[in-house]
Amino acid sequence: MTGSAGMGRTLTRPFGRLCGGPLCWGLLCWGLLAAGCSWFGGSGAQPQTPDGFRRASAELVAFARPEGWRALPAGAYPQGWAAAFEKRAGGQSVAQVAVFQKLPTTSDPYIAAEAAITGVEQNSEDMRRTGQREVEVAGSAGALRIDYRYSAVSQGTPTGETILGTDVTAVDEAGRAATVRITRVQGKLADRVVGQIVDSIEMHPRQ
Repeated sequence: MTGSAGMGRTLTRPFGRLCGGPLCWGLLCWGLLAAGCSWFGGSGAQPQTPDGFRRASAELVAFARPEGWRALPAGAYPQGWAAAFEKRAGGQSVAQVAVFQKLPTTSDPYIAAEAAITGVEQNSEDMRRTGQREVEVAGSAGALRIDYRYSAVSQGTPTGETILGTDVTAVDEAGRAATVRITRVQGKLADRVVGQIVDSIEMHPRQ
């Protein structure tokens, strides 16, 4: 998949319908989330890196991910994605985080977030949004978090598992936008950890 925010699991990859494990990169790419501050009155304070986490950085944003998560090589995910990491258990990818930066130029996080998640909705028959709210992302002019869920598919066959997704999409006043997408097999990643990743997101200043 190229130029589409459609990563997600099928899980094996956060970028879209995967294909080989419960998580699919295809859906990961198709849905994204970022956070911002000034546009919604948030603070520009430097986010903290939780104990047991390490920071990762892409061109537009940085975030913290748990130690032990494996970095995926650039050739393992579609164009437009960066800084992808996965948690493995039982020989399979059960959780992923990655950054999607090929979004429309806009200072409105709602427009950017919709562009990011459209691919997930188009490529998952039963995708359902479960929450949406404005969040603070250091260095951003605004950010929106969207949570959703869909059934996992592996090589065209339902696995019986449910994939949970969280997109945080952040924008700045110059119209740069990026989505940090977290996808995971239900029950394989604590909500607390998802929250820690979300709270750690920051947008890099324009050079």
